[in-house]
This record gives sequence, C-alpha cells and structure tokens, in this order.
Amino acid sequence: RSVSERVEVSTPMNSWRRVTEGLYLYRMQLSPYDGDIFHEPPLSLIMYDYVTKTMEKQWIPLLFIACDLVTALLLALGAKKSISYMVQREAQVKKAKSAKNITLTMKSADAVPKLVLAVYLLSLYSLLNCIGMATTLFSNFLLALDFASFVYGWWLIASVILAVETYKSFYPIMLLLPALLYLYEVKRSACSHRQASLLVSAVVITFLVTLGGLLYGSYLVTGSWQFLHSTYGCICAVPDLTPNIGVFWYFFTEVLNISGLFSGSSNLMPSSIWFH
Repeated sequence: RSVSERVEVSTPMNSWRRVTEGLYLYRMQLSPYDGDIFHEPPLSLIMYDYVTKTMEKQWIPLLFIACDLVTALLLALGAKKSISYMVQREAQVKKAKSAKNITLTMKSADAVPKLVLAVYLLSLYSLLNCIGMATTLFSNFLLALDFASFVYGWWLIASVILAVETYKSFYPIMLLLPALLYLYEVKRSACSHRQASLLVSAVVITFLVTLGGLLYGSYLVTGSWQFLHSTYGCICAVPDLTPNIGVFWYFFTEVLNISGLFSGSSNLMPSSIWFH
C-alpha cells in the first residue's frame, strides 16, 4: 500500500485507488467524472468493472504481474524481429574488410532479446509500477503489443492497438508518425511507391476509424462528452495539482543549469538520427 501511494508511482491518471473510487460511483449510477476523482476513459472503466466482478480481490495483483510478464515477452519478441531486420539491412550494404569486426550479425545480436527482457523485468520503475498496481502496466502492455505487431508486419492490427492506447492515454498518438515512416521504409523496397502509399493510407484510416469509434462508444455509454474534459483535458490542462514525478523533473531542470544542455540534446537527437 505504501508503494501505491508514492507520488513517483501513482498519479491521478494511473492510480488504482482512483479506479476503485470511480467504480464505486459508477455502480451507484453516479458519474465518476463529476468530481476530480477518475481520469480514464469510460470504456476503460467498464473493463475495470468487468475485471473486478469476474476476479476475486486477492487475485487482482496476479493480473498485474501476468500483464507485466507478457509485456516483457512481447518486447523481447519485437526486439528479436527488429534486430533480424537490421541484420538483413546491414548485409545488403557493401563494406570494407576492415569493418568486418563491427558489422552487425545474428550471432552478435542473439543476446539482444534476452537483454531487453532482463532490462524491463529488472527495471526498478517497472517493479514499483507492478507492486503499486498502477494502470500504467496496461498501457505498457498495449504499447509492447503494438510494437510487436508493427515489426512482424501486422500493420492494421497494430494501428487498431495504437488507437486503443491513444484512446486510453492520449500521448501514444505521437507514435503514429514514426510507425508510418517505418512502414513506408519497409514496404518501399518490396513494392511500388503507390502500393506503399495505399498501405500507409489504410493504416491511418484504420487508426482514425478505431479511435473515432471508441470516442463515440464512450459518448453512448455516458450520454455526454463530459468525459473529454476529465480525461484528455486533465492531461493537457493539468488541473489536478497532486504532486507527481513530473514536478521533481521540473525542479531538476529549473535548478540545475546543466539539465538545459541535456534537454536540448534530447530534443535534437531524434532529428539527427532521422537525417542520418
């Protein structure tokens, strides 16, 4: 319980305690969005309601553990497929004999999935999220499933999963553009520009239709659009001033001058990688 109450782990957006309070209001036929209690979308609340009704209370922590283990496995599988693709691309590039020792091969890449598995499972923050029963674990699961689906070529399924996670947490919408760039990069060597563009368009349409359907379904469930202010409005406007790890990061960036250089380099790094 002490871990679940720590501001480094539990926030207004992922607190399981707030989920239980929202469920209580929902079962009492009261709107969980009237106050400043519950900040997740309505369909997530319905899913939590189903889970808590079908599982005994003492088994719910095991659900979080199982979700965390499956997430780690999905990340390892995605890393294995991704590194295999990188090795294939590396083999197609002509290099000097002197570069043989630094060339990526499957033999040297075999340890990558195991390393990804170990890093995720042994990460202190992952462990604390699991112990504190933060709903961030479900977001991690969806993101890992989306990553694995994309690298294995299940494009439409991946776009549906990304839409579901965007509906739940909003921020993953930023992953749509990198995913489309990766899709186009993979497909342009195997098919024509027109076919690759059509597939990209199909992925975007699937994403938008799925996200729109989830939002409209939420409207049908609640009978109003009030949930938008309590979910995505809470993310953008931050009306809940409960301390969280972002506050500590803000103090870090404001107090220490060296952090400004770190923040600037962090923002420029993705651009440099893309141009390279």
